[in-house]
Amino acid sequence: MKWLKFFKAKRVRRIMLAIVMVPTLLFAVVVGVVYAKQDAIVQELLVKMNADFVGAVELKDSHISLFENFPYISIDFEET
Repeated sequence: MKWLKFFKAKRVRRIMLAIVMVPTLLFAVVVGVVYAKQDAIVQELLVKMNADFVGAVELKDSHISLFENFPYISIDFEET
């Protein structure tokens, strides 16, 4: 009967590990995609911003900060 308790405990540990690891992995993938697609995201925002303004906005560079003002996402525009 000891082996039955061992397998139940092992199963519970695996379930608990999955409950922790799946959201952590998903969050890491989302952060990676945002950093990888940073330029495309900023360009899309720039196109939408230029559609709203009378003039045109030009940027030299930009940086996305996911954790500086958590839970908000900050975009730093350089030389606008």
